[in-house]
Formats: sequence, structure tokens, C-alpha cells
Amino acid sequence: MNTVQSPMLSANCDGHPTTLVTYQPTYITGESGMSRRAKIMLIVIILLAILGCVLVTVGRSGLFNLSGEESKDFVSILPPGWSIECQFTDKDKTEYVTGEIVSGTIEFFNSDDSELKFKKINIILVGEVVYNISEKIGKTTSTKTYRMVFFQQDFLSHTIGNDSGISLPIGRYTWSFSGLVDHLLLPSINITDPKSPLVHYFIRIEMTQIKWYKKNVYKNFFLNVRHNSPLFVNVTRVESQEKNRNVHIHVTLPKNRVVTESKFLFDIDLHNSNEVLIYGVSASLVQIWDISSRRIPGDQLFYVNRQQVQILYRDLEGTQSFRGEHFHRSFELFVPRTIPPTCSIEHPSSLTGARIVLSYELLIKVQVSGLFSDIDMKIPVIVSNIIHLKTAEKILSTSKNESSFFN
Repeated sequence: MNTVQSPMLSANCDGHPTTLVTYQPTYITGESGMSRRAKIMLIVIILLAILGCVLVTVGRSGLFNLSGEESKDFVSILPPGWSIECQFTDKDKTEYVTGEIVSGTIEFFNSDDSELKFKKINIILVGEVVYNISEKIGKTTSTKTYRMVFFQQDFLSHTIGNDSGISLPIGRYTWSFSGLVDHLLLPSINITDPKSPLVHYFIRIEMTQIKWYKKNVYKNFFLNVRHNSPLFVNVTRVESQEKNRNVHIHVTLPKNRVVTESKFLFDIDLHNSNEVLIYGVSASLVQIWDISSRRIPGDQLFYVNRQQVQILYRDLEGTQSFRGEHFHRSFELFVPRTIPPTCSIEHPSSLTGARIVLSYELLIKVQVSGLFSDIDMKIPVIVSNIIHLKTAEKILSTSKNESSFFN
């Protein structure tokens, strides 16, 4: 068995080799004895063959088509005698924070084909969002699952622009990769709630066969990404009020930002001058996904999908079957670490200009007796994680110590 460190070639600007398709037409004279119909059929067959070659060449240029969906020319089932493994440099690392370096080695083993050749080998970091949309046709409602690649980053592009190909006879081959986990990336989201979109990241190796009639192969190696919230956020006090009939509610947020693994505080001041029956008041933290993309690259028309998921809910104590004139009390919601922070991404690597915005609202609902008497109040809030918060505390502590030293 041979162990070979495959030589690295410089990556192309676009990662795709130039393909030139030429042909020499065959001229048929009238003396050939062929009928006019046969000549036309022959010309049509030649043109269809040329068109097929062009489509195959274009269609096999990458794992993802122009819509960001996986091309059918790639399969994840490896032929017999092949194996592909990935070893991350830090084997004990369970997640990568945006701004960190991810690195490792891809290992390919060929035990069967002594003449194995590839046209291109790519190693890329891929970000994918998976979400469901309910579609109603007549009286039937069906749920359709959409998968959209919103991020691609090349870690390695190993391409041969001629017919010789990348020769990988029987043996073991390794390729090292390393790259930055982009600061803009959304966090990995693996929630099982069918109403909530999923966000996946994986290191993917693509191996493009040199023979056009053979299926290209790929393999994914998943990793978790944790988004690092901005260090400085414009934190302000927020007050909002609404009135319907003679019921008036005033909500105050001491801060419009909540940090995960902490309590989110808000104040309720309810005035009910006519002492009508209030069934109850509730508070919810609502997660809002705005997912937009072009169906055709370069098109000015964006297709936007908005999904809202109730993350936290609480019936506010003391408001059930309330008939009093005035109610005033402070409440809190505990925000767990698993809730992803407010963030957005619009990355140039996306083939369709995909844009994803993840935001939050505090929803206060007042259920009042009578028609059209309810009140729905929505207040935007910012959710941050604690990574930078600890960093900020450390910086602040260091600054104080330095000030004491110099004084």
C-alpha cells in the first residue's frame, strides 16, 4: 500500500476549469443516396448530441446548481473500494465560534481502481438552511421542505485543466484544509420543532470524475458553529403603549437587549377604567425568520418567506379574569443558552444572493371580553450570547486595574 501526499495546485478564480467544445460537421452530398428526410434526421441527431455534451459540461461544473440546490450529478454513496474520512485538528472541539479557524485533514483511500483519475477535487465549508412551508391547495394542506445553500467558502481547489486528470491509483491520499469561520455566519440550529428552520454547517469534499459518464461523489462532515454577538450593542430603555376601547396597557423594558442564560425583565401597567372582564394577559418571545433569495442569479426579484416561532411563553399571574381598574407588576422571562442570538447574513458566496435575518419580538397579548377588543403589542428586542459579554467584563476589569496602577 502506498501513502502519497497529493501535490497542491493553485485554486482557480472561479473554481471551474474552462471547457472547450468543438465539432466538425459532416457534409452529405446528393450522391449519397440518402433521402431528404434521412438527411434532416441525421442533422437533428448531431445537433442534439452537441447540445447534450454542452449541458453535461455545464451541469457537472459543481455540486450546487444556480438555485443553490444540489446537482443530481453528485452522489453521496461511494463506490466499492473507496473510503473518505475527515480528522479535525482539534479532536475534542465540539463547536467553532465565528472568527475562529477550523482546520483538519481529508483522507481518501482507494483499494480497488488502479487507474482512478479525477478532474477536480474541492474541499469547501457549506452553510445550509432547511425550512418547511405549508401550502394549501383547495381543502388540502401539505407541508413542503426547502433546502437552501446560503454560504460556500473554498478551503481547497485542486484542478487539472487538461485531459491527464488527477491520478489516484491504489493507495492512501491526504489533503489538509484550513479556513476562517466567517464572523457573519448564523449559529448552527438543530431544534426538532418542525416550525423552526434548521441551520447546518459541514466540511464537504467534492470529487469530480474525469470520465463524463461516471457519477461525481461527495461526502459531508458536520460541525457546529456558534455565532459571536457584537461586543457593543445600542442598549436602550423602551416604552410602548396601546389602547383599545377603555383598556390601556403600558409596557416598559429597562433594556431592549437580553443576554442568553439570564432573565429578561419587563413592566406591565394596565388601566381598565370601565372594569370590563379581562380574560388574561400573556407574554411571548417570538423568533422571526426572514429568508429571501433570487430564483435566478442576477434577477432583481426576491422571493421572501417569513416564519415566526414562539420560543417562550408565560401567562402573567394576577391577570386572569381581571375586573379591576388598575394592575401594575413587573415580570421576567428566563432566556436559555440554546436560543440563537439576533443576527443576519447576506454573503457574496451565495449563488442566489440569499439573505437570512433572525430577529425577535416580545409579544404582549391582552384578551378582553367583547368583539375586537383584544390588544396585541409587539416590541422588538435583541438577543445576545455571553461570549463577548465575558470578554467585555474582562476588558473593563483590566482597564480599571491599569487606571489604578498609573494613578
